[in-house]
Amino acid sequence: MVQNFHEFSERNKALETEKAAMAQHVAKLKGRMANVRQGASRRLVNLSLDVRDARKKVKERLDLGQRLLQLAEKARALETDKEKVQPYYQSSATPTEDEKEQDAEASGNWLRELVVNGGFSEVTAKAVSAMADPATLGALDNFYKK
Repeated sequence: MVQNFHEFSERNKALETEKAAMAQHVAKLKGRMANVRQGASRRLVNLSLDVRDARKKVKERLDLGQRLLQLAEKARALETDKEKVQPYYQSSATPTEDEKEQDAEASGNWLRELVVNGGFSEVTAKAVSAMADPATLGALDNFYKK
């Protein structure tokens, strides 16, 4: 009996130490699982915030695109028949030498007529004469282009 008691008490002590080791191991695993869950939760929150920001940006771009399409439709409705038929501006086509000479003469003529017949003051006439610069006229020519 004493011998059985002694064997069982040794066996119980071994089982108790094994139980404590297992409990400690389970606690470590639970801690690691909690850390993994926290990391996953944090990543999920960041992902949902990024998705919300991306949706917001996409919606803004979609609204801008729709607005541009609406404005383009309105602009198309306001175009004259000539503008609808003629897809390119005459100034964007490459002119021949004769056309260049005629354009130079015509631009000088209308400019002179504008100054002479326009009834401008001297200051305004000088300003209009200064506008004869081809670069300035080209910039003004491109002002109303699509």
